[in-house]
Amino acid sequence: MTVNDERPILRLRSVDDGLGLIPHLLGFHPEESLVVLVLDGGQVALTARLDLAEAAGPDQVEGVLTRIWCRFPAADAWFVAYTAHRAYAWAVLRRCDRFLPASAARRTIAVDGRTWQADGPRGLRGVYDPGSSRTAAEAAVRGLVARRSRAELAALVDGPPAADTDRLVSVAERVGAELAAEPRWPELMGRALGGFAGTLDDAAAARLAMLASHPVARDVALLSMSRARAEQQVELWRQVVNRTLAVHQGHPLALLGMAAWIAGEGALVSVCLERAGRLLPPAGLLRILRGLVDQVTPPDSWDELQPQLLAAASGEVRQALAVS
Repeated sequence: MTVNDERPILRLRSVDDGLGLIPHLLGFHPEESLVVLVLDGGQVALTARLDLAEAAGPDQVEGVLTRIWCRFPAADAWFVAYTAHRAYAWAVLRRCDRFLPASAARRTIAVDGRTWQADGPRGLRGVYDPGSSRTAAEAAVRGLVARRSRAELAALVDGPPAADTDRLVSVAERVGAELAAEPRWPELMGRALGGFAGTLDDAAAARLAMLASHPVARDVALLSMSRARAEQQVELWRQVVNRTLAVHQGHPLALLGMAAWIAGEGALVSVCLERAGRLLPPAGLLRILRGLVDQVTPPDSWDELQPQLLAAASGEVRQALAVS
């Protein structure tokens, strides 16, 4: 499940408004998806996306909606199903409609890639052209990017090309030998984070990836994160993933996912969880991140959670953070 939990930015006045805004809120144009727009006071408060096949499973969509409406008990909603199979779409949309209390306003919309149909199989119809809407133009002006597909978003966290493997193996061997002689990995992590100026070379990326495998150094990286610097931290850990071998990518992916969650980039969090889940056991930071997503925890919770974690951290972590 993808959850984007940024504050409301635009009002929706028509079906075309909503369909034009959704790709910008998600970061990509959805396919075979159920998208839930949670409306608070007439504005979008939260956007969630599920694979339509996942949503159609027994009690799956109800479980997700229960977690969302525990946070927004008085919210209204738009439910949008993207698929060429209209009967399948309306079966899922009816379940969403039945879930909401009678007092909640709602719209149910099926999109087949060419047209949309709203509020029932015999409801309103229109041409699906999300790029031409007022909200799409306003979202683009605000810097919200709508990539062509989720695969295009996932490519942002691809590892290096196979042609770079031999060179990166040599870099990793050299950096690994240097780190083996250095006992102060948490302090090294703090200095590396503090020295990030926007770009990493291969050696710096390998060093950060290896340091992230050390539990205490990884805590330094996590507790250095803040909402004010979230975009910079997303870029740092994205570059680490892009420039290191797969064997070293697991912990950087988990840190990238945390930075993305703090930044409110829910689709990127989902991609990181999928890739990191293939490289790491479901424990530690990965389990924490998955729990934050499953419980629909808002990014601004980090403002309270980070000081609590810092207070419980070891003196070694706090000392390393002082140099970051």
